[in-house]
Amino acid sequence: MKAYDGEFEKLASAEQFFKLVLGVNAYRLRAEVMFLKEDFGTAIAAIDKNLNTIMSAAEDFLTNSSFHSFLAFVLSTGNFLNTVNFSFMGKALILF
Repeated sequence: MKAYDGEFEKLASAEQFFKLVLGVNAYRLRAEVMFLKEDFGTAIAAIDKNLNTIMSAAEDFLTNSSFHSFLAFVLSTGNFLNTVNFSFMGKALILF
């Protein structure tokens, strides 16, 4: 169809349409984007509940003082283990 050099008006309507589509820059990419855009709302609706659950959990982590205290404990424990000598550290790692 790309190689056709005849009169455009002599083509049937389907061939005219196809010839016009072939003249559009990146028509395949544009068509794919149109299909993805059409399906985007459906895809988001399908995962909306899961996204809300994740957002709620993230907000809980950010506001939970017990979790912050636990992370501070883990950090201080790690700092302590990094400051002790090698022989003691080997024994500490065996305990964990």
